[in-house]
Amino acid sequence: MKWTENRSGNVEDRRGNGGGGGLLGGGLVSLIIAAVVFFLGGDPSAILSSGIGANAPQTEQRELTPDELKTREFMEMLTAESEITWTKIFQENGMQYRPAKVVMF
Repeated sequence: MKWTENRSGNVEDRRGNGGGGGLLGGGLVSLIIAAVVFFLGGDPSAILSSGIGANAPQTEQRELTPDELKTREFMEMLTAESEITWTKIFQENGMQYRPAKVVMF
């Protein structure tokens, strides 16, 4: 495929992020505590709304390598070309195309 100058803003590159957090971080702790409170006859909504355990440790971001940057640029170009193609196909059929976000992990 020949590279074009088209680039999509719908590509999110998370490869430099450290990950972590989410349910495997503090969110899981909150759910476990809420389950225990529920089975002991308490109100688990107080635990879930308080944010207990929600502060998962932050992880460091790293710089992307030149190859990773080139891959992201390629994905932005591919996504743009796909959006152009599908927008045209949808318009020809009286519909509107809604581009999706591409997330790179």
